[in-house]
Amino acid sequence: LNCSRNRLSTLDLSQAPSLRRLDCTRNQLATLDLSQSRLSYLDCRRNQLTRLEIPPALEDLDCRSNQITELQAAPNNRLELLRCDDNPLPSLDLQRLPSLRIICLTELRRFRS
Repeated sequence: LNCSRNRLSTLDLSQAPSLRRLDCTRNQLATLDLSQSRLSYLDCRRNQLTRLEIPPALEDLDCRSNQITELQAAPNNRLELLRCDDNPLPSLDLQRLPSLRIICLTELRRFRS
């Protein structure tokens, strides 16, 4: 599903539990509920997200250019590629991301290792 560049402030995924790919870039989303999600790919760049929970099936996440201060990973997640540049993320627990192969963290604001 591609719903990018639509000035969306909300996005209800509860009626799309089988959705595998979502591109919701360049909207005005402050929250994104992925609790019932089976997404394997999510591109949510350039929104206003402050918190994001990584669902177990997600393999590729691009959450660059948001306001993310908290990134939570579900146990036994499959995330392999993470791009979270340009966020005020203070820290990131890589132990909760055992499948991670590629990570892009350039231009993180206030990052502590």
